[in-house]
Amino acid sequence: MRMLKVMASLLTSAVLAGCASQAQTFSPSARGPSVTRAEMPSKVEGYAEVKSVLACIRNSGALKNTTIAIGVFTDSTDKGNASAPGSTGGYLPKGGSSIVLAQALKETGAKVVDLYENSTEANARQMLGAKPAKVNIDFMMNGIFTSLDFGSTLNADVRVAGLGPTATTGYAQLTLGTQLVQQGTKVIKQISIVERTVRFTSIGAGTGKVFGNTLVTGNASVTNQERLQFEALNGPIALAAADALVNEFPTAKQACGDQVAALLH
Repeated sequence: MRMLKVMASLLTSAVLAGCASQAQTFSPSARGPSVTRAEMPSKVEGYAEVKSVLACIRNSGALKNTTIAIGVFTDSTDKGNASAPGSTGGYLPKGGSSIVLAQALKETGAKVVDLYENSTEANARQMLGAKPAKVNIDFMMNGIFTSLDFGSTLNADVRVAGLGPTATTGYAQLTLGTQLVQQGTKVIKQISIVERTVRFTSIGAGTGKVFGNTLVTGNASVTNQERLQFEALNGPIALAAADALVNEFPTAKQACGDQVAALLH
């Protein structure tokens, strides 16, 4: 009976905590419907280690007179997500990842040209009758998500007399690559492949026990699963770009090669 009271107390605390969190999330307004406040920072910042590498390449001056065009970032994993809450049909952000690649290249000091919006630009020029400006492009960089694998390293449910802990650990293994192509000749100069492991842990407790004449069943858990789409963008793409650049430009490799190698291993 004492155990039943303890579990009821924990459940009540969790519910009240959820209500308090919800009260802070929503801001009622007399002029219209309530809207949610951002619980995460509104501005997305890349990992400090990767940003440090991009800054190192910029400071080396290796790309100050180099123009790089951005191509399409594609997804060849062909894995969709139709079951998770808030799922959009795909685990990975696909073509939109090109903007992350563009941002990374700009932080290295290169001049960046957009090639993945050619159709929109061409339609606008046709309507306006404008002639395209000429830009001398040295390289083109594009990328691809090559594989996405899921696995579970632990799944435990240990109960004694109907009460006990539960634990689950799992991961998503993401592989992506970028390639640096010489403009004009179309020769592939560099290819970089980066792997990123996204892990999660779920710990809880379950019950399936008769107290008196009452059967009490249930399970409560806490999960810290990382956001796969965010993690796929926030670092690995920029690191793959940096790896390709330091292998192509000797000045950048001399100044920043060790930093890149440390992040790849």
